[in-house]
Formats: sequence, structure tokens, C-alpha cells
Amino acid sequence: INPRSFRNVSFSLRKGEILGVGGLVGAQRTELMEGLFGIRSHTTGEIYYQGKELKIRRPKDAIDQGIALLTEDRRGSGIMGVLSVADNISISSLKNYLDFGFLINGKKVENLVQENVKKMSIKTPSSKTQIQSLSGGNMQKVLIGRWLANNPDVLILDEPTRGIDVGAKYEIYQLILKLAEEGRSVLMVSSEMPELLGICDRILVMSGGRLAGEVVLGEDRNGNVQEEIMSLAASYNENEKDGMETLREMIGMESVIKRVEEIVTGTAKVFGGEAEVKWLFSSPAMYCDPDFTDDVVRYAADVVGAERMIPKKERATGS
Repeated sequence: INPRSFRNVSFSLRKGEILGVGGLVGAQRTELMEGLFGIRSHTTGEIYYQGKELKIRRPKDAIDQGIALLTEDRRGSGIMGVLSVADNISISSLKNYLDFGFLINGKKVENLVQENVKKMSIKTPSSKTQIQSLSGGNMQKVLIGRWLANNPDVLILDEPTRGIDVGAKYEIYQLILKLAEEGRSVLMVSSEMPELLGICDRILVMSGGRLAGEVVLGEDRNGNVQEEIMSLAASYNENEKDGMETLREMIGMESVIKRVEEIVTGTAKVFGGEAEVKWLFSSPAMYCDPDFTDDVVRYAADVVGAERMIPKKERATGS
């Protein structure tokens, strides 16, 4: 595992449960999900299902064990844009629709597509329509239908409602709740607090690649749950120093400080535009992008002092 990736994470997922995973961007939530599914390699750790240890070294191993992963980036690693809706739904379970082991049974595939279109209210002109022409919400429904065709026991959903309209979000929420009622286990990563609080039974909170804590939800819950989650999400980011040691080894402190100075003086481009100091050094903006460059900024600010590097005219409006 990369030293900046997840480590020392242990949790359980029960049958029929929706287990949320929260945390600030950069907490290594997606990396953990990819590790569970076999996309990201790891050197230690075990996965047990119904008392049996699973050996997952690649995605096919996870699929064969009844695990599905809806990736965070549906366009980059989810859909196959130039292929049809039918192709995108059937690709992960294609072996179930073959005649004589090598001929695709078009009628069976079409039945699968129409079943999903009806069950999840997918809006598409036809099953032959290229998936890239659909809306974000309908793309997401197609991808969920792809995995449900395998009849999985465990669904890992990484930001399932990101970038879709309110109506489609509601429909996906209803689908997730129904899957849990059917006895499937759902592991859901989300950056939206209302989403986690609204449909999850428990919430795991990650910070700095580690499991910072667990929040159990319920009607008898006392206290401010949101404050507790945010406090856990920031715990290792505030206290961990090994990330900075890694950066020192990789690029040296002089390079780190120079990069921060470039950003706060507006000579470097960050997040697609000129850096805005009062936003960059506010919370949680400091942790808003997982890219290496912005991790450098975050760790360097802890050392050189964000307040000292912010121009005086910006301090009054900065947080």
C-alpha cells in the first residue's frame, strides 16, 4: 500500500444494513472501497464473509463472491460511453445470456434491459441508445442495473448520487432502501451529510486514511450527530504528522513551502483557476481536493503556518 493510503481499518457489515462511510475528501474512502473490490492491491488484511475468508486479488474475484462496486467516477470508470444501454447493463453478467457458450442471446438481453428500465424508471429512447447521451441520473441507474443483474449480496456504492438531479436522487434512495429490505448489504460512501444521516443505519468516519470512529444512528440518539461526525472527520487530519514526513522524503520542505507561496501569491493555478487565499485556507476547503498538489498545500500549511502566509487584506474575510 502507498504510505499515504488507507491503513488500520477494520469494520463489520451486517445483512440488510446500509453502512455509510463519511469523511473529508482525501480521507481515502474510495481507495478503501477499491481495495475491497480488488482494484487496488494491499499487502495485509483479511475479508470475511459468513465466517469464510475471501481471497480478493482482482475485481473478478469480488464479483464471483457476490460483491459489486459502483465507482465514484461514472464517466471515467463506470459507463462505456460509445456502447448502448443494453451493452452497459449486460456486460458484467454476459455469461448468463450466452447460447452454446459463445452466442449472445439478444432476446434475453433485451428482457433484462426492459426489466431494469421498468424497475428503476430509466428514461431512454431504446436499449440501443448510446449511454453517453443519457442524463447523469439515468446513467447511474443503468450502472446499478448492471450490478443487480449479477444478484450480488454486497453492494459498494461510491458517491451514488453525485452530479444528478433531485428527482433521480430520490429514486436512487428508494432503490437503496429496497435493496436493504431484500436482505442485501450496502456499503455507501457519500460526502453529503443529509444523505448519510437520512438512509444509513451506521456511519463509519474516515480521516487521513484511518477509521476515526463509528456513529450509530437511531431515534434515541442524543447530541449533535453532525458535529460528532465532523469532529471525527478532522481528527487525524489535525493530529497526524507522518504524512508530512512522507512529503519531506519525497520532495523536500523547500519545494513544499515554495509551492504554498506560489499559491497564496496567486502565481499558480489551483482547482482550475487562480488561487483564492481566503477560500484555500478555510475549512473544509483545505481538504477539498485529493490531488497530490493540494495535499502538499494542506500539509505544508500545518508547518509554515497558514495565518502567516495569508496576505493581511485577506485575513479579515478568511476563516
